[in-house]
Amino acid sequence: MSERSRVTAEHGEDGFSLIEVMLATVIAVIAVMGLAHTFGTGRALINRYEVARDALGIAQRELEVLGTVSLSSDSLNADVAQPVVPPFSVRLNDRQSGTVEWRSTWVDDPVDNPSGGGPDPDPKDYRRLTVVVRWSGAAADSVALSRFIMAP
Repeated sequence: MSERSRVTAEHGEDGFSLIEVMLATVIAVIAVMGLAHTFGTGRALINRYEVARDALGIAQRELEVLGTVSLSSDSLNADVAQPVVPPFSVRLNDRQSGTVEWRSTWVDDPVDNPSGGGPDPDPKDYRRLTVVVRWSGAAADSVALSRFIMAP
C-alpha cells in the first residue's frame, strides 16, 4: 500500500463534510416547507369544494320545489329582476352559513313570431326560474342554477 492511500484510509475521508450535511439539511427543510404549503392549499380547496357542493344541492332542491309550483302562481308571475322571495338563511357543510334567493322571469322565443317582423303576440313563451345560493367566509362565492319551464 502506498503512503498516500494509507493516509487517506486513516483520516476517513469517505464520509460527508459539515458543509455537505448543512446543505442537505437546508434543501430538505425547503422541500418539507413546500409540501406543507401544498397540503394547506389543498385542504382549503377541498373545504371550498364541499361548501360549493352543498350549495349546489340546495339550489337543485329549491328548483325541484319550484318546478311543482303552478305557473299561474302569483309568486311565479311577478316579472322582476329582484328576488321573488326574500333571501332566507341556510347552513352549508355544517360550518358555513349562506342565503338562498330565487327569481322568476319571462323569456320570449323570437322564433315563434309568425308575422315575421311585427311585435310578438305572445312574448311570454318560457319562464326562467333561477335559484342563487350565496355564502361568505374565507372567500365569498355563489352558485346559480336556472331552469326553463314552457308556458301553458
